[in-house]
Amino acid sequence: MNLKNLRKLLARNKVIVSNFSYLSVLQICNLLIPLLAYPYLIRRLGSEVFGKVIFAQAIVSYLVIVVNFGFNISGVRSVSLFREHKHKLSEIFSSIFWVKVSLCLFLSALLVVATFFIPAAKEYQWLLILTLWMCIYEVLFPIWYFQGIERMHYITIVTLSAKFIFLVAIFILIKQPDDYLKVPIIQGVTTLITGAVALYIINKRHQVHILVPSLRTMRKEIKAALPIFISNISIQLYLATNKVIVGLFLGMKEVAIYDLAEKIVSVLKIPQSLITQTIFPKINREKNILFIKKMYKISLGVNVLIFCSAFIIAEFMVVILGGNELTKGTEILRILLFTIPVTAMSNVFGVQLLIPFGFNKTFSKGIVASGIFYFILIMAIWFFLKFTITNITYATVATEIFVTLLLYYLCRKHNLWQKR
Repeated sequence: MNLKNLRKLLARNKVIVSNFSYLSVLQICNLLIPLLAYPYLIRRLGSEVFGKVIFAQAIVSYLVIVVNFGFNISGVRSVSLFREHKHKLSEIFSSIFWVKVSLCLFLSALLVVATFFIPAAKEYQWLLILTLWMCIYEVLFPIWYFQGIERMHYITIVTLSAKFIFLVAIFILIKQPDDYLKVPIIQGVTTLITGAVALYIINKRHQVHILVPSLRTMRKEIKAALPIFISNISIQLYLATNKVIVGLFLGMKEVAIYDLAEKIVSVLKIPQSLITQTIFPKINREKNILFIKKMYKISLGVNVLIFCSAFIIAEFMVVILGGNELTKGTEILRILLFTIPVTAMSNVFGVQLLIPFGFNKTFSKGIVASGIFYFILIMAIWFFLKFTITNITYATVATEIFVTLLLYYLCRKHNLWQKR
């Protein structure tokens, strides 16, 4: 696509460009600001203790998957369709909100009980309990609502403010390894601030109220989210499981090494995430294959450029963020970088094609198949090789390639890539 055509495309989609800009700031805040605290935390807490903090987050992330329940995609779709109908919008918002609250309370109670009765969990009891802020954030911060109505400016400003409070608090309060429990406390406080303001904006400015929703609406939203939830389990389980396996078999320092590489890649994946989140409401309404193909070419080109640039400066990024103690992360980072263009392609085939065109179950089956593929690889490593960070990372890349090829096959099978 030449520059002139790109300008025309942007001019026709001013709302998309605006929301892309705000989402850019939001995603950068969520990933880059914690990453800025990374060098300080590694040096103050030490890689072993900081690895424990990351390990606890990996455990709680299993609960976050359930609390999310796929609403971050299905909710966007529902809100985008009824954003001009305030009562219907209130009912949709309330249904998703109360389902998330119920799941959060139930799973949090289970985790607290588990820390008292499982011997291995007692060492991390308070760390795990305090890390439940991740579940609370999933409930209180309804980014899916703001994406659906395509108005991101308020929530972006609030998030930016809260993240800077987090960053300043980290530098002031964390001084030595014994301060590690303050990390989830600070994160929890900023979560409550962000969530409270977000709910205030929704209620007062948008006149969308938290009601007692009908069971019919709740069942409808759960049914719409279920295939995506199943898909998220398959994707997020292996992402979280990597750090859990590393922690259980290799040690907490290795968790810190792997987490550093993963966080850098997550930041580099921000452009693709932004593209997807910004154009999803439009794709869901218009189902324009030609538009999707144009965005596919743009996103793939951007991600290939990011991959090549990051591969060259990988060692520099690891040393700057993790110090000489975590230089082993350079190898891991360079392997994980291959997932950037691969994920860009799978995202188009799955989230931008199969889901908007009604092939939710097909999408779920494809993602579940990839999860099964990942666990087969992990078992093969366990029985025939050995657990190393490198082997686990290669399994992740292989899984991403597998899911991309499978989703592409499914799109071709249902004639989506050719449809006009």
